[in-house]
Amino acid sequence: MMTKLIKSRYGVNRLITEEADGSLTIEGESLFYRCSGNEKDLEMFDFEGGPFLMVGDPMMEFEGTIKSIELLESKDNNVRIKVRCE
Repeated sequence: MMTKLIKSRYGVNRLITEEADGSLTIEGESLFYRCSGNEKDLEMFDFEGGPFLMVGDPMMEFEGTIKSIELLESKDNNVRIKVRCE
């Protein structure tokens, strides 16, 4: 299992973790976020300060194209999402 720490454009940590099933979780402090789609099938997700993720786009420096985004948790200014890539 791989983990990587990146920074938002405001210097806030975002932790990316590769899960056993091949998906990625991205989490970190975010006072707000923007998304589009519905609760289970998001088409776009944008943390405060980034990263901006959209179905169909390459997954940053990771291998693959984003196929789905799911909001897992949002409480106490901490946001956690799951991204699946192919």
